[in-house]
Amino acid sequence: MRFSSGNALERLVTRIGHYPEDRSENKGTEPEAVEFGLYQGDHGHDQLLFVGSEHSSVIAVYELDRFGSRPRLLQVLPSGVGPEGLLAIPQRDLFVVASETDAREDKIRSPITIYKKEHGRPTYPTIVSANRADGLPIPWGRCRL
Repeated sequence: MRFSSGNALERLVTRIGHYPEDRSENKGTEPEAVEFGLYQGDHGHDQLLFVGSEHSSVIAVYELDRFGSRPRLLQVLPSGVGPEGLLAIPQRDLFVVASETDAREDKIRSPITIYKKEHGRPTYPTIVSANRADGLPIPWGRCRL
């Protein structure tokens, strides 16, 4: 079975305000790493796929069906700048991300972020754009003051 996400990740990060507009002519969000983990769930095992978006600084978390052919977006995790190394640790309900950006002049160091799998509704992102008339998300982002 084969699956192609098409522009889904680009649209997702646009919708939540993480699209790196200055990267549009290059590689856009640049999915950098993918990790799989088989976690204990409420009704058996959850097959989770983690996709790191290096230039959007987020991790998209998908649940796979039993054949791995229909990924369903579960949530988006905020990460450090430039997530590159992903590691699932299902036996501890953990997921770890190492970010590669080390911009000392901006006081951003290469962080390691540890996430714990929990039940309930995700709380991030807190703001999501509406769609334009053509069904695509309205692009937005933060501005620097």
